[in-house]
Amino acid sequence: MIIVYVSIAVGIVSLLFLAYKSYSFKKSIQPTIQSFSATGQRLQQETEQIKQNSEKLSATQQQIKLDVLYKKETFQYTAQTFKKLIGTFMR
Repeated sequence: MIIVYVSIAVGIVSLLFLAYKSYSFKKSIQPTIQSFSATGQRLQQETEQIKQNSEKLSATQQQIKLDVLYKKETFQYTAQTFKKLIGTFMR
C-alpha cells in the first residue's frame, strides 16, 4: 500500500513541477511575444500607410489622365479652328 501512496505523491510532485515550469516558461517568453506583437502592429500600420498612398496615387493618376485628355481635346479644337481660319484666308 505504501507503494501506491509514494506513486501518488510522485505524481502530484511531478504535476506541481510541470505547473511551475510552465509558468516560468510563459514568463520567460512574454517579452518575445510582446516584441512579435509590436512588430506585427508596425507592419500593419505600414501596410495601411502603403494602401492609403496607393489609393492617393491612383486618384492622382486619374486626375493626370483627365487633365491630359482635356488638354489634348483643347489642342485639337484649337488646331481645327486654326485650320478653318487659314482655310478662309486662302479662298
